[in-house]
Amino acid sequence: FESCKDMDQLFLIANNDRDAFRDSFPFPLVLWFDDEAMVRLMRIAPDFDNWIGIPTRFEPSDGELIRAPGENAALLFREILEEDETRELGETGLLCNLSDPREFEFFLRDFEARELRLTPEMEADLNFLRGRHTHHQGRWDSAICFYEESLCFWESFSDADAHASEKQGVLFYLMAQCHGQKGDSDLAKSDFQACIARFES
Repeated sequence: FESCKDMDQLFLIANNDRDAFRDSFPFPLVLWFDDEAMVRLMRIAPDFDNWIGIPTRFEPSDGELIRAPGENAALLFREILEEDETRELGETGLLCNLSDPREFEFFLRDFEARELRLTPEMEADLNFLRGRHTHHQGRWDSAICFYEESLCFWESFSDADAHASEKQGVLFYLMAQCHGQKGDSDLAKSDFQACIARFES
């Protein structure tokens, strides 16, 4: 339903012709919506909404929500290092696929509503993902801020920690891209140099 170009019109037709479902579909029919689409259905097609009954919500557990930033960040770091960012995250089978902007928005809403606590590393991963989404939206300054917050955590490790150095390198690389898009060539150059230094350490 979320991919429908005129969802309001679809819901309006369903509301007006709801009896046709009973006549034409002699079998159970499952309608799968996200929260936003469900609200629109209730507003535009109240009769159809009442007719289909009480919805069942499928929500991740607290543990699944807490693990999601780390799982998605690990995958994204790996894809950037392997220069394979075109592959869809959905192929991995992650329960909470945070590559989709709408799914990420719903995740943040659920996460904040439950007031869950993250470890510093999980917070760094979440800031990395926030940075990536704002980066793709062309919000360069916001992306840089999120990348810097993530970087602060990984810079707390010694230079001998290869894993931390690798993540620092990726974050400097992404910040350099943002500075380049803004036209800040000096800052872009500085971040690219820092990126190279981290991977050579």
